[in-house]
Amino acid sequence: MGAQYEDVASIENGKRNVLKVNAFVVSGAALNIAGHGCAHGYPAVLFAQLSDARAPLHLTPTDISWIGSMPVKSLGDVFAL
Repeated sequence: MGAQYEDVASIENGKRNVLKVNAFVVSGAALNIAGHGCAHGYPAVLFAQLSDARAPLHLTPTDISWIGSMPVKSLGDVFAL
């Protein structure tokens, strides 16, 4: 009867390991999405602040378009290389 309980315990441990692997994979994808969101969302705040005439560094619309045309890299892209 003890062997039956050991088999159930090993199955439960296997399910926990699969759950840990799935959680790791999903968290990696979620961090990648969050990284892209931060990298693409930051210029919107930056441009609004730097296009103000009272800003210490005033950017023209041409300057903003140059900065906006640059490719944005997130931390996930760095690890993907």
